[in-house]
Amino acid sequence: VVMWKGDFQGVWAQSFTVTDLGTLGGAESYGWDVNTARSVVGGADNGSVTLPFIWLPQAARGYNAGMNALPLPPGDFAGFAVGVQESDGAVGFTIGPNGTRAVLFGNPPIDLGTLPGQFSPIAFELNEDFEVVGSSLYDLGGLVREQGFLWLPAPKYQLPAGINAINLLAGHESCAA
Repeated sequence: VVMWKGDFQGVWAQSFTVTDLGTLGGAESYGWDVNTARSVVGGADNGSVTLPFIWLPQAARGYNAGMNALPLPPGDFAGFAVGVQESDGAVGFTIGPNGTRAVLFGNPPIDLGTLPGQFSPIAFELNEDFEVVGSSLYDLGGLVREQGFLWLPAPKYQLPAGINAINLLAGHESCAA
């Protein structure tokens, strides 16, 4: 993965800097989201599986500067970080013997749960209050459909803490400075 920061005038960058983010010992890495502090999250090959990572331009929150593997929930063996907040909290998904889980990465990581009757949850983004949006899948008579969710660390918006079905969830946005 490389990250670049350009000086935009019109559509094309007049000048830019490319940063090689490295890997976790394997051949490939994939950046997915970046915050304004230039912290990047994604997935990186460690030689056998893809692991979620956070890359930091300087040491913070107990992580070294550079590429850092994010901890997995017990029993899971792979994953991918999809969203990063301004204070470097990260969300995404992990894979284990029981399938895919939506995860708020931390030490320890938090399994965000699954809506009843649904499968393959993925957390996409979180805000500074650690409110997480994502989606999961469900089978509707042979058709696979997607359901948005909002995970709350505490009761809010007249909803309980935990995972809540949201019928009107739109979009994914990222901004890099």
